[in-house]
Amino acid sequence: MEQQVNPYETGQAHHQGHADHSSSVPVTPVALGALIGTKFWVSLVGVVMLIMVAVNVLAILFTGDSGPFGGVLVDFIIPFIMVAIQVVLAVRLVQYGTAIGRLRSGATSQDFERAMLIQTKFWKLLGILCLVMIVMVIVTWVVMFFAVSASF
Repeated sequence: MEQQVNPYETGQAHHQGHADHSSSVPVTPVALGALIGTKFWVSLVGVVMLIMVAVNVLAILFTGDSGPFGGVLVDFIIPFIMVAIQVVLAVRLVQYGTAIGRLRSGATSQDFERAMLIQTKFWKLLGILCLVMIVMVIVTWVVMFFAVSASF
């Protein structure tokens, strides 16, 4: 007869996956495998973003005056701010891919936690940037509305 294990009893371990000792939520092999399976795509997107940043920098440097709406702000400052944001996001993705790679080779709880912390920072930054962009679009619409209204 098989001995039953009480998972709530002190000293008993549940060996189905890596467990976070601060809570009772285990990381199952399926969840771990799914996370590890994203390494290629996360790394690919990070590298592609870095290549796009290089292309954008070249485009900014070799693009001429943008006409009546031009100026240093429109031609250089805003595009370089956007490039800096892309660099930060791309670096976060590359770091995340590297952390997943370490998790795949070591599979320690510290490797898992590091990967999750980097992922959390990436999504938090992206969420903040999305909110900022939404506000900027709304402000642009309002300014354009009043500019067009004033011209009539």
